[in-house]
Amino acid sequence: MKYPDQNKTYVKDLARVIATQKSIKLNKGQSKHIRIMRGFAKDEADLQKISKQAQSLMNEKLDKYLTANEKLFSNIPPLQMDDPDLQMLYYSAFNLMRQVMLPAEEKSSYNYYVFSREPIWGWGHGGQVFHESLTMFAYALMDPISAMNSQRVYSERQYENGYINYRTGSFLDEIIEHDGDLTSSAPWYAWQNWEIYKITKDKDFLKEMYESSKKFYNFYVSNRDKDNDGLCEWGGHGVLECVRDGLVAVWTEVGWPANFEAVDLNCMLVKEENSLADMAKELGYEDEAKNWKLKAETRAELINKTFWDDQTGFYYQVDKKDHDFTFKNENDLKRQEIIGFLPMWAGIASKERAAILMKTLTDTSKFWRKYGVPSLAADDSYYNDKGYWNGPVWVEWDYFIMDALIQYGYKDEAKELVKRVAANMVAQLKKDHNLWEFYSPDEQWAGYHKTYIWAGIINRMLIDVAKLTDK
Repeated sequence: MKYPDQNKTYVKDLARVIATQKSIKLNKGQSKHIRIMRGFAKDEADLQKISKQAQSLMNEKLDKYLTANEKLFSNIPPLQMDDPDLQMLYYSAFNLMRQVMLPAEEKSSYNYYVFSREPIWGWGHGGQVFHESLTMFAYALMDPISAMNSQRVYSERQYENGYINYRTGSFLDEIIEHDGDLTSSAPWYAWQNWEIYKITKDKDFLKEMYESSKKFYNFYVSNRDKDNDGLCEWGGHGVLECVRDGLVAVWTEVGWPANFEAVDLNCMLVKEENSLADMAKELGYEDEAKNWKLKAETRAELINKTFWDDQTGFYYQVDKKDHDFTFKNENDLKRQEIIGFLPMWAGIASKERAAILMKTLTDTSKFWRKYGVPSLAADDSYYNDKGYWNGPVWVEWDYFIMDALIQYGYKDEAKELVKRVAANMVAQLKKDHNLWEFYSPDEQWAGYHKTYIWAGIINRMLIDVAKLTDK
């Protein structure tokens, strides 16, 4: 691997799991109720005490838990689709998100989530991160208070200078420093807070998170534009920070992220600036709203001027030094990755450029695959439908594509995309009763980690295209 520390863990206290197996045989027509308890604690804890506490739950009456869950799940908006398979996926995804949401404990005053409940994957139990929190766009429809409080986990632990670390957990203070920079995560913070507010309409939450989002934005742009040209580069441990944290065509075969002006990052910052403008306007801060809008317009102009390639009709990363598509070898940055569509998601591509991008997006030899849009064009030599960021369908990123299609009026394509992504998720759910980290765009396959929270964003996709059908 070119960057061996991509797989390095920064968690000091890894979980060790002790598990036993029990076989249960049922004859035809028989049924049996099973109750499973799981205890966890630090190494120095009294194991006998933990065992005794777990055993006491054998006699715990479950009615109050069932009643609480029934009340919570009754908040879920009905899905306006007749397909029973989609209904199954919809309620399974809400159940998944509920499973990984945990109560306030240790360092966090608020409820929080873990990536996954998969017991043997320590990284998934570390804490929250911005790109997983996009799932709150769906979860807030069922449990708005918990969705808001999950965001407060970040603001509570935010540094005085605005920094928010890569993962924030009840048991984790994670500091990842690289070349003198602290690593954060992709800047989707203000956008998340604004979208959650649009669901909850909680003004106290909006006021609180506007101030927190401002602080984070100011920290971020102050530390991610090393050449002061108005465009930002990935900083800290850039491979981690950019979300696409392994087997990325450009990172692996061309160079480290900090070498490039980043089209993906700058589109995210436009979204942040516009979200901050919306938050400020909602709060009555008209001058601040105008200032945020100006920042967004200025950055959008730079993006369209810098990253667009007329020859191929696509947006690419550029060399930081001279803003061309060559780093080591001629045009080696012209790799058609899913990030090339983010200017549509950010709403800054012209209609003419969007139409050109659509030809690439709907090309079956590139991105318009049987089960969704892959992270890398299928005709790229590095493409692998079961790889990592070099081919599979990551449901959250297909959410961005769907959102872009809706914004630009491509409603039929948006509905078709969600149908394709959902088809593979349904097939895997029937096969192994789980929702996964990512899926193959070309065949019915899923990997690597199961019970993975960000698969829950499929519910927002199903809801958004159902609204299109209604109109």
